[in-house]
Amino acid sequence: PTHPDTMVICTDGGPYITYNSLSSFPNSTWKPIFTGLNITQFYDMAVNKYGELVGGTQDNGTQFITLTNKNNVALEISGGDGFDCAISAANNYQVAYSTVYSGSLSRTTDLTTTKKALAAGCVEEGGNFSNVGFHTRIGLVEKVVTAPGVFDEVERSYLFVFGGNGYTISENAHIPSKPTMFTNWENKAGVGTIYGIHSTKDISTVYIHGSSGVAKNTTFHTRDTFTIDKAIPNQPCLVRPNLTWTALSGAPGPIGGLYVHQTNGNYVVATQIG
Repeated sequence: PTHPDTMVICTDGGPYITYNSLSSFPNSTWKPIFTGLNITQFYDMAVNKYGELVGGTQDNGTQFITLTNKNNVALEISGGDGFDCAISAANNYQVAYSTVYSGSLSRTTDLTTTKKALAAGCVEEGGNFSNVGFHTRIGLVEKVVTAPGVFDEVERSYLFVFGGNGYTISENAHIPSKPTMFTNWENKAGVGTIYGIHSTKDISTVYIHGSSGVAKNTTFHTRDTFTIDKAIPNQPCLVRPNLTWTALSGAPGPIGGLYVHQTNGNYVVATQIG
């Protein structure tokens, strides 16, 4: 009653406050007041070898956090609803992928707000990936070679975008000097709506999981470079890889998360959505 210009509103993106709600209506100015409150909803997180982290959040974009920052402040490298994200070992672990709703996928090569949209070819529609629901889901499978005294080198990198009951794959999304290309959609995983993917360190064993369970692939690491599908000249895509997935029993789904042992592909931890 004594401060009629002050108003607090709580949203699914956190609480906000204005001090001129009445005097400046309808152009009131707002600022977030959730610093120090552990209430932000993260859909996904990814961390690199240096402890730098990116995470997609509800209504607060994709946030970049470094553990050396003593002020506990995050940098928003992408706006909107932040969903799935990933960090590649390329460019000394500075290449990161962020997503927004409805098939929006972008890449930064230095963990900053400078980013490039990646949807392209026959899987692109209106600047985003087609056949993708509100929650944009991605997965990164990489084989990284390490050597003492030098930066890690990415030997193979495969970025998956999940849509419907299938996926599309890029093998060069981590290379900014080349146009990013994706395969045409492939619907052969057999796990329903795909939630995620994880692999051993040498990518000899890859698991995919979703609303109907878990499937396994042990031949992905033997694939050669994908070729361009010449049957689609105006919107070129790479040829589908026709991966063979083996459905596993004992995990009927829905499986919300999965992690495989990095050197023994027979050891897996999966979490089931209740």
